[in-house]
Amino acid sequence: LLIEESVPGEQLGNTVNLHYTIDENRSIGFTFGTEWLTEPITAVQGYSLRLPYRRRIWRDWFFLHIEPGFEFSNEMDFHPQSLLTIGALLRFGTGKN
Repeated sequence: LLIEESVPGEQLGNTVNLHYTIDENRSIGFTFGTEWLTEPITAVQGYSLRLPYRRRIWRDWFFLHIEPGFEFSNEMDFHPQSLLTIGALLRFGTGKN
């Protein structure tokens, strides 16, 4: 739930994540999300589809995260907009991946 002054009503979202560990160094996933507003009527504002890939690159706790995907926005008539997220993930604690 997100409430912004510039947007009437509330902005809601829902995400489904599937994650598969290939081995102790790599994993891949699938993420599907929706976003909608509650005012003036409840309507879907967008969808997203992403394929996250994670690879351990240093020690047991430092990972490279690459996530290509598409967003389908109501503002763009639900035409796909490609995206790419690249980042680092740090794992804290002693648990398994």
